[in-house]
Amino acid sequence: LTVSPEGKALSSEYTIERLEADDATGSHVLLRPRQVVTITRAPRGAEARVTVAGRPVDRPVREALGVVVSLSIGGVNDDEVFGTTQRQAVGAAWPLNAEVAQRDLLRTANVTATLSGQTRINGLATVQRTPCLDVSAEMNGTITAMADLPPRSSVRSGTMHVTMRGDVPRGADDPDAVEHHGDDHGHARRPAAHRSQRAQRDPHLGARGQDRDGRSARAMTRRPFCG
Repeated sequence: LTVSPEGKALSSEYTIERLEADDATGSHVLLRPRQVVTITRAPRGAEARVTVAGRPVDRPVREALGVVVSLSIGGVNDDEVFGTTQRQAVGAAWPLNAEVAQRDLLRTANVTATLSGQTRINGLATVQRTPCLDVSAEMNGTITAMADLPPRSSVRSGTMHVTMRGDVPRGADDPDAVEHHGDDHGHARRPAAHRSQRAQRDPHLGARGQDRDGRSARAMTRRPFCG
C-alpha cells in the first residue's frame, strides 16, 4: 500500500488463502480464506498495527503473521538475501546469502536457524507493459531455537520451507537493473534498492496466502515485484 523512498514496504495488504498454526492439540485455523490483513509497520514489530476489516487481530494471529512477514521497518532487503552482484542469464540460478538471512531472522523474529536456498531466473515476462524477468526463490532451513516461547517450552525440532515467485523490472535506464538482448535471453544483476522488498519466511506454520495482485507462496504471502 505504501513504500518508503528506499523501497521498503511501510504498509501492506494480504488476502489469505490459508493460515493455520499447529500445536500439541492439533492444527488450528487462524484466519479464513479471502480475509484481508492490513499491516502497518513500525520501527519495532511490537508497535506495528495488524488489522482485519479495521479491527486488530488476536495475539495468535499476530504472532503467526510476525513469523511469516516482517512487522518492523528496517532490516535487510531481498537484494541482500536473494540477489547477486554477477550478471546472470535466463535459466541461471545462484545461492542465497545464508549468513545474512540467518542474522536477519534472528534479529527480526528471535529465531535461530540454519538456512539454504537459491534464486533462479525462469524467463521473461511483461507486466502492465513493463519488461520483467520471471524470478523465483526458495529457502529451506532447520530451526534450532526460538526465543519468547511460553514458560517451560522448548524447541525439539523445526523446519521451514519458503517459495516465492515474482516479476522483476528490467529498467533500461537503470545501470544496476537487468539487461536484455533479443527475445530469448536476459541478464540480471542485483536489482536497484528502490525496488527491494523483504523476503518472507515461514517456520512451517502451514500458512499459505495470496496478495491482491495475485501472487501466492508456500509461505503464506507473495509480494509483487513488478506492477
